[in-house]
Amino acid sequence: MTPRPAPAPGRTSRCRPVWRGATEAVQITRAALDNRRARQDPHISALLHARLAIGQARATDRTGAARSLLAAEQAYDRVNPTAPAPAWLAFLSPAELSGLAAITHQALGQYDRAEASTAQALELLPPSMRRSHTYYSVQLAELQLSQGKRDQAKATVTTLDASSLASRRIANRLAAVRRTLTA
Repeated sequence: MTPRPAPAPGRTSRCRPVWRGATEAVQITRAALDNRRARQDPHISALLHARLAIGQARATDRTGAARSLLAAEQAYDRVNPTAPAPAWLAFLSPAELSGLAAITHQALGQYDRAEASTAQALELLPPSMRRSHTYYSVQLAELQLSQGKRDQAKATVTTLDASSLASRRIANRLAAVRRTLTA
């Protein structure tokens, strides 16, 4: 069994229960994918395969994670751009799939690939999605720090304003990055 990667800066031991639940999450997601509607609707299939990849990565199944990321991309390629997604899946976009791929790569300790996927997510996000932009910017800075790229991480978070964040979790992660940068 491959050892788990160290958490990124700003991550705490609160994340550890996720590791224990990775196998269960994989089983639940596979069960959901067995549903006919999930297989037929490319939106649902793409999301489930991307989430499955994260679970497999956290369970240190590199091959399964890679297969699931590919399946997510292939499912999303089947999306009809003129047909609207179900309302509860309106958030699913190429940017979101890139972000989920980044989480998968990070869980596998592939920080360079995670950084590239996060940067891609940021490029694909529309300007109106400010919360997602902040989330992925903080994630990008964490990944840059984990690779020793302090100057890039500093440049990444320089323009972010924590006072306007509605999410305490993202604000705390940003504060942790800034503390690491000033240490």
